[in-house]
Amino acid sequence: MASVLSWILHFLLPADPHGVVDLAARVFDLNFAVFGWGAGVVVGLQKQLHGGGTRDLTDAARDKFFVILMGAVVLLVVCAVLLCLDRLEWYYGGALILMCVLVGEIGWGRPLLIW
Repeated sequence: MASVLSWILHFLLPADPHGVVDLAARVFDLNFAVFGWGAGVVVGLQKQLHGGGTRDLTDAARDKFFVILMGAVVLLVVCAVLLCLDRLEWYYGGALILMCVLVGEIGWGRPLLIW
């Protein structure tokens, strides 16, 4: 689904000779795919992201992942709107926040540790 969405964005966005907009669509594709994997692991398998989805999900972690997931969904929608409005400076900021939250959660079990 992420790949299809990325191709749709690729064809809807204005042509860019430098490839900055195309890179933005690919970054969105990557964020969408990885957060989709994370949502599948947490919701579908009831596992934590820290440790590669091998640890069982506790009640405290379930609440934390619900907040992270809802925040990520909101930020993905905002990033998609910013990308379509050609506000790339704000888009790349949101994409960086999404990536840092994911790296912090998978790597250390704390989404804001990277800051």
